[in-house]
Amino acid sequence: MLKLASDYINDNYGSRRGLLNASRERLHMWLGGYRAFRAVEWERVERLIFICHGNICRSPLAEVYARSLGVPVESYGLKCRNDAEADPRAVRYASGIELDLSGHRTRNISLFGPRATDLLVVMEPVHLAGVAHIARDAQVTLAGLWLSSPSPYIHDPFSSNEIFFARCEDMVVSSARVLADHLRRRKS
Repeated sequence: MLKLASDYINDNYGSRRGLLNASRERLHMWLGGYRAFRAVEWERVERLIFICHGNICRSPLAEVYARSLGVPVESYGLKCRNDAEADPRAVRYASGIELDLSGHRTRNISLFGPRATDLLVVMEPVHLAGVAHIARDAQVTLAGLWLSSPSPYIHDPFSSNEIFFARCEDMVVSSARVLADHLRRRKS
């Protein structure tokens, strides 16, 4: 029975820590704690900037997917070295949806020059503090708030199993699609 519970947690939350973080952040969302991050002034947005921890799994997939939908986009990592390749699982996932992530190279957020017309899209609430010093006049949102079943926390799948890795990447693609659609509607 313990193995079944452990498998369930690993397949659906990545880890026990992921389960705890997701539960805590969902409660915070239900209490209205992230309401301001859904209040995007779309008429100001010209470019999406996807940001995650290492810029190897979540943000590069969001970048390549949103770019395939025709919107201006970039991605960065808060704690990464520059010029590393994307995670091989992210490359395979992207290939499975007919996108090419093989040429991706990581970029640290220190290389980013924000514009007031950027929408910074982070994957986890903890990333909000990581972008606060660079956001300036740019708006900030959480990617998971744009899912059909909102979840402010999209766990880092780097050390997770294959089932959870695909689950996270599905969430990233879904949120990127909604954000890109909002930006394209604003431009038309």
